[in-house]
Order: sequence, then structure tokens, then C-alpha cells
Amino acid sequence: MNIIFLQEMTATIQRLSRYNEGRSDRVKVQTLLQTVEAIPEGQFWYIPSGTSVPPHVLEFLRKDAESRGEQFQLPMIPLKADILESTEDIQEYAVLGNLREVLDDVNKAILVSVMKKTELTKLPGRSKEGHFVYEITYEHNIYEVPGQPNHYEFVTQLPFSGLQLYPSGGRVELVVLLPTSAIVDQNLTKGIDENGAELQKYFTPIPATNKTVVSFDYRLDPIFTVHYSYNE
Repeated sequence: MNIIFLQEMTATIQRLSRYNEGRSDRVKVQTLLQTVEAIPEGQFWYIPSGTSVPPHVLEFLRKDAESRGEQFQLPMIPLKADILESTEDIQEYAVLGNLREVLDDVNKAILVSVMKKTELTKLPGRSKEGHFVYEITYEHNIYEVPGQPNHYEFVTQLPFSGLQLYPSGGRVELVVLLPTSAIVDQNLTKGIDENGAELQKYFTPIPATNKTVVSFDYRLDPIFTVHYSYNE
């Protein structure tokens, strides 16, 4: 497991839904990582490639989530490249009639199909603490929340899979810049840690722009959700 001292993520959301009949917004994600040791060569992650997911595929994923009693989310989160190892037995599950396992493997394969395999980019030099520094940048669509017109959710998890926070002083930081006129739902926007506790969140209006910045700072493995909507 790769130990990180700090992961800083900045996400900038563009309101493309104004021009595509509300189907999706777009987010650009920039992340800096400080690792205690250098990440060995040959380690890869799947990161979002920016490819759009066809509506009929989104509908399939949504209905499958509902059949499990879960709320549909398309987790466009960087994944360690070994995610497909657990799908190699899909033929065996099909022969045995284990439909649930087949669908779980199909979900993983669909997710990977809209991602690209890459290594983290190592930057020259080190931090003042002597840590190695890596950068990763990607973009992806944010799709409308099913059944809620003009509502969108940006969801991410820090640190990424395959990374672990340094137990003494390691932390993650997330800053999300929302589009002009986006209305933040302060109840549905939250960071949840591994124990299910909700994190402190901060909402900062930017004067003269009608934009809002949402930010979190934490020291474990939280999942973040930023829920916003438009009135116009």
C-alpha cells in the first residue's frame, strides 16, 4: 500500500447542462499527492477519460442500483488497476446462473470502459518535509440526479484506492468551485468518514461572481458529496 502524507484536490465544475438540455455538467479535477515513499514504477490507476456515457447505459446502471435498493451514483473516482481481476470469473457465474455476480462484474467493466489506464505523474523535487510529489488531472461529466431535474452531485473519495493516509498527521483536502448561480444543498452536501461520521464543511461565496466554494479538510478516508441545483 502506498502511504500518502497529503492529498489536495481542487474540482472546478462547468455548467454545460445549460447547453445540452440538462443532461450533464462537466468537472475538471486537479490533485497533488505527497507520498512518504516513491510509488514503484509499473503501478497504474484507471482515471476518468472524459468519455460520455450513453443514456441507455446510464439507465441500465440506474435500474440495477435500484434493484439492489441503492441510490444510483456513477463513481467517477480513480481506481487501482487491479479492479478487473475480480471479474475474470464472469463466465463461471453465468454458467452457474448467478445473475447478481454477473451484473456486479458488468458494472465494473462498464466503469473501466469510460476510464483510461495511467501512472501518476511524478513532479521534480520534494516537499519541505522530504516527501515525493505526484500530480493527476482528469475531467468527467456530472449527470443529472435521476428524478430530480436540474439537480447534480459531484462525488469523490480521498485518498484514491491503492493509497493510504499516513497514520500520524496525514490529511486530505477538497475544494470544489461551483458554477455561477448554482445553489448548494447544505444538507445533502457532506463528507462522511469511514466510521459514518459527518465532517465539518465550509461554504464560501465569491463576491461579484455568484459562485460558491465548498471545502473540506480531514485526516481519514472520507467520501464527499456536493449536491447542487439551478433555478434558471
